[in-house]
Amino acid sequence: MLHLAARFLCTGNHDFTEPSMPYRNRRILVEDGAWIGAQTFVGPGVVIGGEAVIAAGSVVTGISREKCAVRGIPVSPSARAGASPQIKDYK
Repeated sequence: MLHLAARFLCTGNHDFTEPSMPYRNRRILVEDGAWIGAQTFVGPGVVIGGEAVIAAGSVVTGISREKCAVRGIPVSPSARAGASPQIKDYK
């Protein structure tokens, strides 16, 4: 589920590791069934796996595996999608 007015999808940025700070861009891949919460920032090169859940207000800068729930700045595992909130093991 994705409504662009409530998300920030950033496919480009400057490479601050280089003195000239060249512009670089990379695609964002959101697989089928993934949910991205409101006010979430998704950076260049991010892959969000199928049926993954990204909590509102999160910052995603890497790969989010399928069927997982993540949250935070930057995101960290919350639980497997559809799992009980008591589950602490993230596999």
